[in-house]
Amino acid sequence: MITVKHGLQSLTIEAATVAEIQANENIRAVLGFGESVRYLKNGVETDSSTVLYSGDTITVEQKANSKA
Repeated sequence: MITVKHGLQSLTIEAATVAEIQANENIRAVLGFGESVRYLKNGVETDSSTVLYSGDTITVEQKANSKA
């Protein structure tokens, strides 16, 4: 089981990779985040292939808007 946090809310789920979190619309709906986010594990941004282990915590943050 891993914990996904967004703001003050968190959810404990089973997921093998970050891609499973990204693809699950129910997680996004429950925690209230959209698609323009980044996923952090131990404060480091992860990609979709990052393997998750029991006890891991993933923090979801909104991506900052940038001007070209």
